[in-house]
Amino acid sequence: MELRRLVIPIIVSALGIWLTFEMVEFLGRAIFQEAPAYDIVPLVPGGMMSDITTVVGAVIPVTLLIYIILTVPLAFIYTLGNRMAKLTSYRLGIVEVGESFGTRKILQRAVAPALFSLTFAQVLLAVIPDFIIREPPVVPQAIRPLFMPLFAILASLVVLVVAIALYAPTWALSDSGVIYYLRPEELAARRCPDMTGVGRWVSNFLGGYSLLGYPVSAFFTHFYRPFVLMGVDMTPLQILTSVFWTVGLPFLMIAFVLPAVIVHEFVLRYVRGWVRGAARVLGASHIRPEEVVAL
Repeated sequence: MELRRLVIPIIVSALGIWLTFEMVEFLGRAIFQEAPAYDIVPLVPGGMMSDITTVVGAVIPVTLLIYIILTVPLAFIYTLGNRMAKLTSYRLGIVEVGESFGTRKILQRAVAPALFSLTFAQVLLAVIPDFIIREPPVVPQAIRPLFMPLFAILASLVVLVVAIALYAPTWALSDSGVIYYLRPEELAARRCPDMTGVGRWVSNFLGGYSLLGYPVSAFFTHFYRPFVLMGVDMTPLQILTSVFWTVGLPFLMIAFVLPAVIVHEFVLRYVRGWVRGAARVLGASHIRPEEVVAL
């Protein structure tokens, strides 16, 4: 494995994680001065600063543990779901895929889970607002602009664990070459040849939600809620601050996804064997790419 391609992702991840620690500490201390008794994460013992440190510090170990435990079993479940959904017209197959996966691809792989976590975090706050991230009954006027960025970061980091659990199996399936392709006999029914990776089939559902949902959730979180619901003054500085958080938070979440992507690159040869074995159990067979194209 060529390690040079991992240098930039490691730097980006380390820088983003460090910036996240600095930002949440700054936001937390500013809020703590106005509301020292505020407990932002009820499930974590201790005060607000302890809650923030615990959540941010635990995300990477938990996501890596989730990757190790759930990637292969969920890849099997995804393949089984595809097999059941496409049973009548498609077959499962395994093709040999290339080994080239450069720095740009590694960075791009972290984007969709990051956007998913940011988008779904707003659903989490709306459905169970006081269970994981709790809002104070009264928000002092001086610190109202600080609450939503802090809520967004912490809630997104919590959801990031779920995002890794959902997306990591799609990486394993794509890198293992597990595909579904149209049965040859279906071509007689005026159907065009069709072949898609099972991992892409799943990630298209998840990615579509993330890409379409994030602009809406970001507008609600950083513009509508502070300026309309919380009464924050709409000054040029506050508008620029909202734009900063809208653009900047995805980069912070990408930094927390990258460790799982990097670990995936190190253990891929083992994961590939397990995923292909699971696909064979469901009836997949090895085929050559030219055979798929010929179909």
